[in-house]
Amino acid sequence: MHRPVGGGPDGEKFENVRKAIEALTPEQRKRFQENFLRWSNLSPEEKKALADREIFRRKKIAEDIDAALKEAGLELDAERREIFARRYGEERRKIEEQLHKEFDDKRRPLLKEMIARLKTELSGSTPPTAKPADAAPQP
Repeated sequence: MHRPVGGGPDGEKFENVRKAIEALTPEQRKRFQENFLRWSNLSPEEKKALADREIFRRKKIAEDIDAALKEAGLELDAERREIFARRYGEERRKIEEQLHKEFDDKRRPLLKEMIARLKTELSGSTPPTAKPADAAPQP
């Protein structure tokens, strides 16, 4: 027997997922599909490692939220705590995205310089001797 979409708990879950996917931008939808394919191709050990990492990440976020509440001196009921946690997550994500962008902006010219230097060093006909990045220059 085939259940119509939205005709039961599983149908409702499917419908909610379908609506959530439809609400994504085309770029987000493409990224979701790529991530889903990558996930489905992972070995059980890799899936477990990712799940463990996600559990650790969520635990860390919960600890950070507790610390933020303590630092703010707030004692909230469950509903307001949930609002605080959601807002904390949204605001923190924005801060981390901003910092990531700033880091990438600073890294980009340094990478270009490094690539140009390597190109110069390695474009000669004789192979250069490898020198470690942390080696002190010779007098």
